Amino acid sequence: MSGRRFIIIVLIPVFFSVSTRIPAADTSQRLEDWVERLKGLEGHKSAAFKVGPELVKLEPDFGLRVIETAWPDLNDIEVKRGLLKAFHFAKHPKIIKVLHLGVTDSPKKVRETALHYLSEYSIQKFSDNTPAYRRWYAEFSDKSLEEIREAGQKRNRPILKKKLQEIVSALEAGNRRQLWDTAHEVSKYEDPLAIPTLIGVIDADNSYDTIYGVGYFGLGKITGVEYSPYHDGAWWRRWWEKNKSSYPEEVQNIPIPELPKTKSGKAHKPYPEELDSPEGKIKWLLKEFSEGHISGLGLSDIAREIAKENDPRAIPIMIGVIDADNTYDTIYGIGYFGLGKITKVRYSKEHNGAWWRQWWEKNKGRYPKHIQEMEIPNLRKKTDHKPLTIELPPLHQDIADIPSKELHAEGDLNKRYFLIGAGKDDKPPREGYNLIVIMPGGAGGENFNPFVRRIYKNALGDKFLVAQPVAFKWHGSQRIVWPTKVNPTGNQKFATEDFIEAVIQDVKKQHKINKRNIFTLSWSSSGPAAYAISLQKSTQVKGSFIAMSVFRRKWLPPLDTAKGHFYYLLHSPEDKICPFSHAEQAKAELIEAGAIVQLDTYKGGHGWHGDVYGNIKRGINWLTEEVNHEMSPTKK
Repeated sequence: MSGRRFIIIVLIPVFFSVSTRIPAADTSQRLEDWVERLKGLEGHKSAAFKVGPELVKLEPDFGLRVIETAWPDLNDIEVKRGLLKAFHFAKHPKIIKVLHLGVTDSPKKVRETALHYLSEYSIQKFSDNTPAYRRWYAEFSDKSLEEIREAGQKRNRPILKKKLQEIVSALEAGNRRQLWDTAHEVSKYEDPLAIPTLIGVIDADNSYDTIYGVGYFGLGKITGVEYSPYHDGAWWRRWWEKNKSSYPEEVQNIPIPELPKTKSGKAHKPYPEELDSPEGKIKWLLKEFSEGHISGLGLSDIAREIAKENDPRAIPIMIGVIDADNTYDTIYGIGYFGLGKITKVRYSKEHNGAWWRQWWEKNKGRYPKHIQEMEIPNLRKKTDHKPLTIELPPLHQDIADIPSKELHAEGDLNKRYFLIGAGKDDKPPREGYNLIVIMPGGAGGENFNPFVRRIYKNALGDKFLVAQPVAFKWHGSQRIVWPTKVNPTGNQKFATEDFIEAVIQDVKKQHKINKRNIFTLSWSSSGPAAYAISLQKSTQVKGSFIAMSVFRRKWLPPLDTAKGHFYYLLHSPEDKICPFSHAEQAKAELIEAGAIVQLDTYKGGHGWHGDVYGNIKRGINWLTEEVNHEMSPTKK
């Protein structure tokens, strides 16, 4: 095997659904069965959270046919409301026609529920089955949700502009309450046209009432940017310059208004741009501590911001801060909001500096060597308030030599991935690289790139290439990171299965790939997508490494295509999030379907524990050896 190279595609667990639903080869008996099932429902929960989620995964036209047929015979008001909720939460393609059943229903409670959901799509309110609603429905019942949203935004532009004038007037009049209320009203239109004005309002005042009141209730809802007390006007201006190109040209050309500064606006000193970086946030923590800003907008806030970066370099620094103070403000403010989020250690009032020092000595081995070598600083309280300075090692010093470049499969900006390994002067093995597509768990974003590069360095090596897809988020309330054909999400334009196939093809255009050794590596939330990819009738993936994930048949195609596919499953019997029984069920059912399956275990519960890279290497070695043995000339 020394002459072979492998390309590993890393699948990052992002839950997003792809638009392949249960096929509609439906007999009249199947329709009758579904209708009888709906008629037998009792109560809101059974409809909204049990049967409803199954119904919305049917082929859209068939799902609509089921609910339209059953609706006249549903006598339980809460069943009707629950079904409306299930279709709404799924952002079902036929949601407008489903809601029409509720809008035109007899019980007032059902009509009110349907109209409430409808307002989120139409961006306007109707009263029951009025002529205005009937005209709207006649025009938009067959339109896509995107078309409906765009039409609603254009129709409401005059109202939106009036609201933006109101928020500017409220700022000038010092009416703080109106600022919040109007910002919240503006966000309901979901129109990016409002972004420049709202940024101008924040930048003119920069008080809590605008940084939070306008930033959270207005800009945050429209842009999807998570609130931070450090997102002042200067921050939003930088954000706009970086991101405005993703909005319509008419919005890009709107200037941020230069509004008169309020009293607080004149007094505000913009937060430094270095706060945009992990290093800057850690340094700000030291600055706040040295200046005595321990409570209020101080240590707990910046600790929360540092935790968002998941930067392990902050661990010894935060321990030093706690140990230098050991009051509630640091034990809780930093221990809970900072250290607890990064280390996953549950907060306790007993976790003072001494406790954290002991914890670090026992656990620092789980981090890269240059992080382990960091010392906990001696930050005893000083009375002279001189700034504390500490040199931080480069965050990813250990993987600085691992190439990683950002690419887009098929030239589609939504099909973003990182290609890891293979420098420009490297020559591929004679049979080509082995390719592993790594789909991480959790959010599946670019923040996983350092871990994936460490997988490449510590578990794979230069015989492999790794492709790390970045899951695309199709809408703000999306809960499925890696949507699939059977388990999709609203507004998706492609399924994860198609995304991964496109990535593999894109890598093949750039490098010689050993087509026998194309695998996926996934864990947690990306596991269901990896199963779905392996069960496609035509896939380039030969083996699947799936760790700590669930196995749900309702999210998957039929298992008959699993025959001959190789699965390496890794799961902890102590896993409380994804029970071990899922791995056992997957092994049993996949073997019965003709697959080749190996199930190994590790200690520690959900997540990567113990010899992480050794466990990954063992699984990849098993896949390559089994696949190559099965396809060898002697085997044939």
